[in-house]
Amino acid sequence: MLFVDLDKTLIKSDFLLESFVRYFSQNIFAPILCLGVLMTKGKVGLKKFLSNKSHISIENLPYNQQVLDAIYQWKENYPEEKVILISATHQDVIERIAYHLKCFDGWYGTDNENLKSEIKLKKIKDLTGGGSFTYIGDSFADLVIWENAKKCYLVNPTKNLLKAVTKINDSIEIIASKKSNLFLEIIKTIRVHQWVKNLLIFIPAILSLKPFFDLLGDLVSGFLKHYLKSRGVKLTRIQ
Repeated sequence: MLFVDLDKTLIKSDFLLESFVRYFSQNIFAPILCLGVLMTKGKVGLKKFLSNKSHISIENLPYNQQVLDAIYQWKENYPEEKVILISATHQDVIERIAYHLKCFDGWYGTDNENLKSEIKLKKIKDLTGGGSFTYIGDSFADLVIWENAKKCYLVNPTKNLLKAVTKINDSIEIIASKKSNLFLEIIKTIRVHQWVKNLLIFIPAILSLKPFFDLLGDLVSGFLKHYLKSRGVKLTRIQ
């Protein structure tokens, strides 16, 4: 069986980070809300919360074509072997991605527990009945999985990661691809240019002779109204 990770493997980004950035671009109070969810429901709860709130288009995710090619090649060479998408990303997201790509025979994500590292390995062993498997991943959290794998695929590994995997497994293949610029993707997602335009409404008050704090309430209200309007939210005046 072939098991494929999601973050920075099947897709070039980290879905949790991408969903947070997308939610933040929609709601300026996202950091506070996410912190509250994290403190009350933990990381598993946060993943579910962001998967529901971010409204990320699965079709537009930055899929790694080299990894997809490796999957298609595997299915051609071993048609009797199943290909499983397995990730710490929330189960709902994993299911949507699997339905979209139509190249997986099964899919498993975080639901009641964070499907990562040792917990992911246990799931893999349950699915294989303790048999051999191949794993495609990208991070140090995958070391315990590669240690038990028959063959390891490493996606864009660092020198330290490659060195660490070499010590525990001698069947290694590297999948190298062009990495996306995470910083530029974040800037694009949160639409910094729109925030700059919103901030322009503060300039007249700063330049005027009136005390800034006397106008603070109106400024904040104007900022929020301008921001919501730019996001397509219709405001209704209460009589």
